[in-house]
Amino acid sequence: MSQLIPRAVLAMLAVLPILVISHQKKGNEPTLMIVLRVRNKEAYLPYTLSQLSLLDYPKERLSLWVASDHNQDRSAEILLTWLERYGPLYSSVKAAVNTSSPPLRPDERSAVHMSPGRLRAVADMKQEALQTARQLSIDLIWFLDADVVLHDSTVLRQLLNTQKPLVAPMLRSVGKHSNFCEDVTDDFFCVESERFSEIYSRQQRGCFAVPLIRSCVLVDLRDPRTAGLTFSSDRCGTRPERETLDDAVTLALSARDAALQMTVCNQEDFGQVSAPLTPTQEPKDERRNMANMKLKALLDWGPLPVVPLMRLFLPKLPTKSRLGFDRIYVIGLQRRPERWRRHNACFDELGIEAVHVHAVDGRKLTDDMLEKYNISSPRNNERRVRLNKGEIGCFLSHYGVWQDVVDSGLERVLVLENDAHPTAEFPERLQQLVAEADRLRPQWDFIYLFRELPRNDEPVEGAEQLIKPGFCYSAMAYVLSRKGAETLLRDRPLKNMLCVDDYIPLMAGNAPHSRWIGRFPSAGTLRIFASRDHLIHPAKVRGEPGYNSDTTEVDGVVGARSCAAEGNMDSDCYRPNL
Repeated sequence: MSQLIPRAVLAMLAVLPILVISHQKKGNEPTLMIVLRVRNKEAYLPYTLSQLSLLDYPKERLSLWVASDHNQDRSAEILLTWLERYGPLYSSVKAAVNTSSPPLRPDERSAVHMSPGRLRAVADMKQEALQTARQLSIDLIWFLDADVVLHDSTVLRQLLNTQKPLVAPMLRSVGKHSNFCEDVTDDFFCVESERFSEIYSRQQRGCFAVPLIRSCVLVDLRDPRTAGLTFSSDRCGTRPERETLDDAVTLALSARDAALQMTVCNQEDFGQVSAPLTPTQEPKDERRNMANMKLKALLDWGPLPVVPLMRLFLPKLPTKSRLGFDRIYVIGLQRRPERWRRHNACFDELGIEAVHVHAVDGRKLTDDMLEKYNISSPRNNERRVRLNKGEIGCFLSHYGVWQDVVDSGLERVLVLENDAHPTAEFPERLQQLVAEADRLRPQWDFIYLFRELPRNDEPVEGAEQLIKPGFCYSAMAYVLSRKGAETLLRDRPLKNMLCVDDYIPLMAGNAPHSRWIGRFPSAGTLRIFASRDHLIHPAKVRGEPGYNSDTTEVDGVVGARSCAAEGNMDSDCYRPNL
């Protein structure tokens, strides 16, 4: 146990795991009880408890109901440390934190097994909290799971403003897992529908009637219809034929019997919920779930806040490496510093060492500069390939990386554009892919990690992930060998410049514009492969808030400065700086 917790407190909790602190209720805000059930949530608790500490709501109007047992990690220690510091700020605290319970219940096969005994224990705990809130005439009760990470400290107020008696914020997770069902079967299994996707992706925004919500549910006990809500399955009038119901299904059934509508709201990007572990996983796998949630938060919200007391329980960041590559490049414009900051934060989390390449800015290119350095696109019957200056800048950025690979004598590198966003699985999956390529196609030149418009893919015998791609599009993320870089440079492509997304498949023999192949004697010699599944994804896609393209949306010179006028074409505009 942590030395931050007085031994006397630990001894008291081991014998009588109930701690109650009471204050006189003040103010006019509705009173509210927060119910938190914790088991093996060490990975999440520093963030979950920090968001409670920072919640925009007067703590004298809040009560806490906390229960935790059968832990195999430091969940109990983290809870008790936080309660000692923050508990006195609340109107009342009831904490049943059992530090001596065995790791498993008698009918559990593992720590992630949802056995009947476990389901009943969770339901009984929530039912007791619900009854206590009613007896104390508390206005609202908020059932919050420990693996929910909320992005906005005002989320509780926003839920209150909906004036819905039974409401949850829409939460997202890896694999489109969420905390609501838009449609259910007769026995209350979730069914994915087109409308679910529209709500989940926030194509439609607002509050929506749904048959089931979970993980972050606010109930307004002032509404008389909520008197019929229950977590006890034997009190439900009609229920599906299952051996034991989980608490969310029981609540949904009782809401249906009480003619009380459940609602999920997505007008804001409220937060995330972890993807449930599979039966073969262990509590330690929660760390990867939490890492994915942190990486996702970096896209729009920045690093998740952690109060100083909870920083003591954060895991150490991994030692950085280049994942077996000689260099990892991240190409990005100097006028997009926020993207490099995001990448740096992601790489800190994943243990990746990379260098930032200053991309060629299409806004600074002039016609005189292109003519001076003999940069042109190919002609055919006096028709020239049309490239805007953003596309030219993009090609020059990758060209500079290829040249650096050759000049520096590097054998293999990873190249990412700054709009690529990794998941926690990225380093491991990338190393597995490259190992498979080395084993099955050791002479590879180029491997796509993300592709658009793929077609005519061919399998690679014996491979699980490696494929031989047909034509595809995107230079957002790829692995490159020195021989691959030499091939891409061999035919002096600046004199016959194509969009880089077209040029790479042309050099592999998958030419979308066959009339240009004659300009490139090495076309078809680039030994190119791809990952069957995307190993990395764009940070934003077209149509999402915050999406922009520095390639396709630059047509001419925008801005007052010109690289040519500054006389620094070689250092800043043509050859990227490392």
